This record gives sequence, C-alpha cells and structure tokens, in this order.
Amino acid sequence: MERLVETCVSLDEFDGLYGHVKYDVYLRLFKEGHLDLLGSIGITLNNLKKKYDLGNAVRRVEIEYKEPILYGDRIQVLTRLSRIGHTSIDYSQRIKTRNKEVATAHMTVVFVSVNSITGRHNPVQIPEDIRHKLKDYLLYEEKYDDFGAPIESGS
Repeated sequence: MERLVETCVSLDEFDGLYGHVKYDVYLRLFKEGHLDLLGSIGITLNNLKKKYDLGNAVRRVEIEYKEPILYGDRIQVLTRLSRIGHTSIDYSQRIKTRNKEVATAHMTVVFVSVNSITGRHNPVQIPEDIRHKLKDYLLYEEKYDDFGAPIESGS
C-alpha cells in the first residue's frame, strides 16, 4: 500500500531567479510523507516519545531530481516502505505534479533511545506493535534470520 499526501509549497520556498523550488524543499516534502505514514498508523513524534520513550532519526536520504516543481503546482508525495529492519525502516518515495514524477527518494529512518545525560542516540529495536502496523505499507515482505540478515527466497 502507498500513502498519499497532497500539499503545496510556500512562495518563500521558490528560487526567485529560476522560478522553481529550492532543492532542500524536496527533503521537507519527503520528510512530510514519512511523518504522515507514521501518523496513519497512530504514531506521532510526541506519542513515540511518551509511549515508548523513543525517537527516530534520519540516517540516510538519497534524492533524484527529475524535473522542477514550479509555482502553482499541486504536489503529491507518495510514500511506501521498502524494508522494515530490526532498528530501522527504509522508505521509497515519489513526488508527482503535472501528472509527472518529478523526484524520487530513498530514506532510512532509525528508531533511537536518547541518553538524557550525554544526548547520544542509540539504535533500538522497533516495537513489535509498530512493526506489525507498518507491514501494510511494505512493497514486499523480507524475512530475516536470528542475526538480522535477510533470508533469500528459496533458502
């Protein structure tokens, strides 16, 4: 299943010289898709902290820019999961406008506990109830061995 967010960008997010959005706006849009998907299963950053004493941190983002987003464009951010690991989830995302895919992203988000003294973020296992709810958004389900390594099909 894929999650859809319809949104727009504000005038100050446009490059005045070229008339298209600035490159960092794409990251904000993809982050919005990530938070919306979590919200769709009842997970907000506040209740993640309150209920589980956890947070999440973006470990990696790779964005491919295909075409610019122009002033007045109606924007769709489509988000699904490509992997649910032991401590992290991988997102596969697209931005569409004018009936075209204008950008794609792959993002890894890690579930973390935060040491209140040092401020250090330590990866932690994704709570089982969250993992179960996230499975609806998986492109396909991977199986893992006891050590966290993917099991190839046919093994």
